[in-house]
Amino acid sequence: MILSAILTEEVTLTVLPANNVESGTDVILRCETSVSQSLPQPLTYSFRLLQDDQVMYSKNISASVMERSLSSARVSNSGRYQCSVHIYDKHKTSNILSLSVTGLQIPMLNVKSDIMSEGEDIIATCSAPEETGSLIFNFYENDLDVKRVISSSNSVTTTLTTQKLTEIYLQCAYMVIMHPNAGLSNKSNMVKVIVRGNNLDAITPQISFSPKGNVVEGDRVQITCKVQYPPDIELYLTKGNTVLHESHTTFTKSLVVRAEDSGDYVCKAEKGSVQKKAVFPLHVAELFSKPILRMSPDQVFEGERFTLTCSSNVISSVKIGIADIKYVLLKDGRRISAVAKYEDTASPATNGQYYCMAMAKEVNKTSSPHDVKAKGDEFMLLSNVLLVNFPSHRRCFGIALSLPVSRPVLEPKEVTVSEGSDLILICRVQQGTYPITFTWYHNRVMLLSSIQEVRSLEGRHVVKVIERDQRGDYYCEASNYASETKKSYPVRIGGTFFNSNTSLPFVHSKVIVELLLNCNAYSRATPPPAPSRFLPPRDL
Repeated sequence: MILSAILTEEVTLTVLPANNVESGTDVILRCETSVSQSLPQPLTYSFRLLQDDQVMYSKNISASVMERSLSSARVSNSGRYQCSVHIYDKHKTSNILSLSVTGLQIPMLNVKSDIMSEGEDIIATCSAPEETGSLIFNFYENDLDVKRVISSSNSVTTTLTTQKLTEIYLQCAYMVIMHPNAGLSNKSNMVKVIVRGNNLDAITPQISFSPKGNVVEGDRVQITCKVQYPPDIELYLTKGNTVLHESHTTFTKSLVVRAEDSGDYVCKAEKGSVQKKAVFPLHVAELFSKPILRMSPDQVFEGERFTLTCSSNVISSVKIGIADIKYVLLKDGRRISAVAKYEDTASPATNGQYYCMAMAKEVNKTSSPHDVKAKGDEFMLLSNVLLVNFPSHRRCFGIALSLPVSRPVLEPKEVTVSEGSDLILICRVQQGTYPITFTWYHNRVMLLSSIQEVRSLEGRHVVKVIERDQRGDYYCEASNYASETKKSYPVRIGGTFFNSNTSLPFVHSKVIVELLLNCNAYSRATPPPAPSRFLPPRDL
């Protein structure tokens, strides 16, 4: 085999002129290998030079010697060096040599402007153009270390804040991050910065409101934030922690106010680190009170009429009258009426959360919610006193009671459903007295037009042309005159297909179960009487 004719004797690494040099010295790293071979063709040597176990140079050559020059070596070139050589599948490494470069360049400091106004920031640049590697720069103000900045290059620009009217003397220094033992460089040249005073009254803002008199909900208020010295000014209008408007010059903010807009409005002017502000307290009187939604009667049975009334009191009678307040009634977030008084007949379909809104002069207020849940039909047990003297005198009484049913099952009709097809949802109960009302929900939101009242143990709802955003959890609710609504566990429709054979949850439902009170012995084969609210006594 041809590779067996190659033998790498040794690999030697040398550093010239010495292992310890001053910063700025030209250094040569020389890697040389000795190879014995019996092949007639020249060999290719793959050299790699490592600094602190990291490859910093590599080269493929036909010579057995490789040199790497470090022109004007710097502290960042210090480290432990090693050389490796690959010839075909032969590999050998050299000895390890340490190179120590001492001495750091003195940095240079300059500023964008050496004459500043109070509050203005000093823009300073510190650089060591001959250094390499990542550096930490320190900035000094009158010999005090005021800021430290890390940079991946040999230069950094930063902002220094002035707080006093004085002369400031700035300097900088740096350190090589990977070689902290090299220490901190000497300080840079000194730069003198003169900070002059400003006419602070010129940047002190003024705030004013129009109208200046009493302010009532629905009024349009003009808020003006004014400053005399606009150049390089940041002007803000705030209320609490909210910034309402910002600008570089005088501005006016217009808004229609409500009672909750009462509070302190602040106009702030900022120039550099100097900040001035003006405060104006605003009180907004209520136009009308928060509406109250009342129900009469307080409790209602299915089939009974009930009334919802929304009312509010006029507080600022100079602005509006009672006839100016308009009302809207909402059920479960949907508008159902635009009058203050609403009447309906209680049923499972009227169950829900109601609230109303009162509106006047661009102001609207919402009442607290009111839950309406109709109770099941009332029933009365009537009885007659009957004296039975003979065995042939027998009486039978029948009565229908409202009782809950077993849980139903929600299931899809199709085995798979893909985007663009119809999704058929079946809500089925095992038992229950008719009629039964079924309602379907998607992600806890009722599906439009999904309420069905049927005389059957199951209801069906079709989601036409199902789309991607109609994936998610579906469930249904069932109820009847027992006035107890129950819902199923959710069925998840996810991805492009789903398996309808998965075990599905039950649905709440209500059922009227007939109870027959019979004073006569019936045969097991004899059917019970038809259910009714009350069956009068009859002779047998």
